[in-house]
Amino acid sequence: MGANLFARCGNFPGLLSPDFFGDDARRALAQAQPVEPPQPTAYPSPTPLPSPTPLPTPTPLPTAEPPPVPANPAQFRAYLATAQAQGNTYREATTAQFEEYRRAGKAQGDEYGDALQAQGDEYATRRLAQFDDYAEAMRAYGDERAAWEASREKAIRSAEGLLGSLYDNYHRAFRGSLLSRWGALIAIMSGLLILVVVFQRRKDAV
Repeated sequence: MGANLFARCGNFPGLLSPDFFGDDARRALAQAQPVEPPQPTAYPSPTPLPSPTPLPTPTPLPTAEPPPVPANPAQFRAYLATAQAQGNTYREATTAQFEEYRRAGKAQGDEYGDALQAQGDEYATRRLAQFDDYAEAMRAYGDERAAWEASREKAIRSAEGLLGSLYDNYHRAFRGSLLSRWGALIAIMSGLLILVVVFQRRKDAV
C-alpha cells in the first residue's frame, strides 16, 4: 500500500501513532521524490578548421649568363671550369630555394595539424567535464534518493507491520459477507442468552 495506507486506513486505531507517524515521518512522506538529473546532450562536434592556402611555387631563379667562348684554344679548359662552376652554383641555389619551399610547406602543414589537434583536445576536455558533472549529479541524486526512501520506509514499514500482524492474528474476522458476519453475531448472542437462562434457572433451583 505504501504511503497511501495513512490516507486509506487513517481511521484505523494506532495507525497514526507518533511512534512511526511523527513530525519527521510526516515531513518525509510529504517530501517530493528527488528528480533524476537528465542525461546531458553531447556538445556538437567542432567545425573543422579551414585548410591553409598552399604556398606559391617559387619562381625559378634566372639562369646565369654563360662566359664568352674563348678564341684561344688554350683557354678552353678554363672556360669549361668556369661554366661548370656557374652550373654548380645555379643548381645549388635552385636546390636551396626548393628546400626552403619544402620546409615552409611542412611548417604550414605541421601548424595546421597542431591546430586540429588542439581543437580536438579542447572538445574532448569539454566532453569529459560534461560527463564528470553528470556523474557527480547522479551520485548526489543516488544519495538523496536513498535518504528519501529510508525516511519514508521507516514510517511505512512500521504501519504495514501493524496492519500485517493484525491481519495475521484476526484474518478470519475480515473474511465473509455482511450477512455471514451478522449471522455469526446472532449465533453468539443467542448462545450467550441461552447460557444466561440456563445458569439463572440453576441458581433459582438451588
